Amino acid sequence: MICLKCGEDNPEQQMYCLVCGKRLPDVSLITVMKVPTTEDTLLREVIENLNDLKEGNLSPDDFSVLMTKHFHAFEDALATVQTEAQIDDYESYSPDEMRSGYQGFELWMEGLADLSMFAETFDEEYSVSGIRKITEGNDYVNKAIYYNELVRDNEGTSGLI
Repeated sequence: MICLKCGEDNPEQQMYCLVCGKRLPDVSLITVMKVPTTEDTLLREVIENLNDLKEGNLSPDDFSVLMTKHFHAFEDALATVQTEAQIDDYESYSPDEMRSGYQGFELWMEGLADLSMFAETFDEEYSVSGIRKITEGNDYVNKAIYYNELVRDNEGTSGLI
């Protein structure tokens, strides 16, 4: 598990960073909902890719290709949310869901860009900043899903996030 404060890669079962002592994030507790989402799975994948890069099991070029692929997926999702917002089409999304999803997608994209910079420079600040932004973005996306479930429970429908 990567420490969000100092960037140290700690053993998976570790609760506190071995270098700085900060409590490590529990990936299983990052979400608002109990069911893992696509973003939760992607968060784990990005962390694994980052660890592979740091351990030399993934080249910087291959890592950048993966981050770019994820970036474009979130860019497309963000464009969908922006289009819905511009036409005030709240049939698919509630306003809270749209705001939260939009913030989450933006943070994911910023985090992926930071991780791509890390692959170029190996400056740990980019690694820590990238994971921090992605984790926060993941929280926002999960809140959007939670809002969606709250609004749709009595309607029998579901939004697109």
